[in-house]
Amino acid sequence: MSCSAATPAAELWQEIAAKKRAEVASKIPPEWRLLPSYLDKVSPTSTWNVLAVPRECGILSQDEIHITEGHDAVSLVEAIAAGTYTALQVATAFCKRAAIAQQLIIFEDALSRARDLDAYFAETGKVKGPFHGLPISLKSAESENNVFGRVLNPHKLSLGAGGSSGGEGALVAMRGSLLGVGTDIAGSIRIPALCCGVFGFKPTASRVPYGGQGSGSRPGNPGILASAGPLATSARDLRFFLENIIRAKPWDCDPTAFFLPFRDPERHSKLKLGYFRGDPSYPLHPPVARALGAAVEQLRKSGHSVEVLDQLPDLSKAVNLAFKYFDLDTAKTSFGYIAAGGEPKIASLKTSSPEPSKEPLNLDDLFAMNTARAQIIAEWQNIWLENHLDAIIMPGHRSTAVQHDKYGQPPYTVLWNLVDVTYPRPVLSNH
Repeated sequence: MSCSAATPAAELWQEIAAKKRAEVASKIPPEWRLLPSYLDKVSPTSTWNVLAVPRECGILSQDEIHITEGHDAVSLVEAIAAGTYTALQVATAFCKRAAIAQQLIIFEDALSRARDLDAYFAETGKVKGPFHGLPISLKSAESENNVFGRVLNPHKLSLGAGGSSGGEGALVAMRGSLLGVGTDIAGSIRIPALCCGVFGFKPTASRVPYGGQGSGSRPGNPGILASAGPLATSARDLRFFLENIIRAKPWDCDPTAFFLPFRDPERHSKLKLGYFRGDPSYPLHPPVARALGAAVEQLRKSGHSVEVLDQLPDLSKAVNLAFKYFDLDTAKTSFGYIAAGGEPKIASLKTSSPEPSKEPLNLDDLFAMNTARAQIIAEWQNIWLENHLDAIIMPGHRSTAVQHDKYGQPPYTVLWNLVDVTYPRPVLSNH
């Protein structure tokens, strides 16, 4: 006869989520907490614009308001280097603002690091690297989950913030961070930028180091790779981030990064631009079409050449192929994690992703998919080279920010995750 101790029941996902919420809440000092008069108005159905709350709530001093609202990342780094602000002043201001935005920020670690930087500056009179004293936020979760709930759009709480780097987009929009890092496999940097009114850039996969990233997907993915990239309050901050990351030679310490030095190509005063007005399968809402038309008109007035591109590859073919790549994992690893934890699926999964295929894909399917992908890449390269283009102007989505769980598939962004190459600007002969 033998006996064994009873095995404790697995911890319920609700209990795990509650512990994590309590842990995060404990990081916010009491003096940085918003009054109930603010919090009671927050809901996913509210039309409240909360962008002014950091200025009105009394948590930030006037100097801290200026630090967080009067700069982009480039000018703030310059001010720190000039001794106008200490790293601790800057970190405190942005930690307060991030707390107001109710985002996950590890405050004490950030402030401790800022004190170290200030001590170094006081001793040497020099800054410690190009990002000295600049608070940079990192995407840590989806835009909706069963731990923290739903990310709300600060411009209007009843609208979605985009995803999956939606928390990053909302945080940058509220200036709880001037420069954030998201990841993008179907539009997850560009969509939050679009929805929250900030700047976002998806580099080619592996241009920004990606090692050590946690992922709910199966390792060894043979399909579309995710990219890491910046969200910011200005376009020049995007370049500032990328240039300094790449000039640091990340390939020396991270094998996921391309060995490709930063290049500063010749700049042309007059650009040749292609204009993709939208695909009939994914018609644009009037505000989007109107904004695109206004942008094209302004570019032409500035002397740039803009050519309408009407004979384009079938966008729906590319979108369907991209989502087929996302369905390659026959083990359904991501959904397995959800099932193992006993969590319900979030509602947005039903509208943003098609149903997984009933028949598992096989190696023959992968060969056929890679052949189709190569054809799409070649078709877009021909458009680029035949029209001598510097860039293409196109919609980021069919609509502007929409109600929660209504975004749907992202055809205009996932196209470029599927293509994921940088096309060269053609060299034209003078003859």
